[in-house]
Amino acid sequence: MVHGFDIQEQLITDGERLTALCADESLSSLVQLKHADVLQTEGDLAPKPGPYDGGYSILVWLHLKEKEALAKRAADLLRSGSTLYLEDYALPDEYAGEGDLGTLPEDAKTWLARDVYCNRLITKSEWKALLEDAGFTDVIVEDVSAKWTAFVSSRHAGFTADIETHRKSVSYTHLTLPT
Repeated sequence: MVHGFDIQEQLITDGERLTALCADESLSSLVQLKHADVLQTEGDLAPKPGPYDGGYSILVWLHLKEKEALAKRAADLLRSGSTLYLEDYALPDEYAGEGDLGTLPEDAKTWLARDVYCNRLITKSEWKALLEDAGFTDVIVEDVSAKWTAFVSSRHAGFTADIETHRKSVSYTHLTLPT
């Protein structure tokens, strides 16, 4: 059984719809999505108590200042010996310094706070320490910026190369393509 949690109820609704579309009905019986706040331990928004066999998180932690609390909660929810895989933002070492966004330029801090809802970043070494302090072992922190840049650039090039096909099949009410 796969359990998925998200604080955004619409993402749970979308996930349930996508799960139903992706495979036969048997997949839906193996996936349970819940509107939940992982930091809650009781109440309607608390996830089902663990232990879980593993954790997977993509671009979630950047939105939370309480990274230490989330790391401890993740460790509490996971079975001993299981794996937590997460991809998230890290503050480049050259911008490490005082404050939640280090010494990043002010325009970058504004963009992160306003458009990304990111008010605190930590460096790779701080990520490692944070996860180890929460009880995780064998922590590997890898900078995948170059891989992601290549991937996103390739996807963008493929999309724009076939823009006429996309214009015929997709509504662009919320999308402006660069010229």
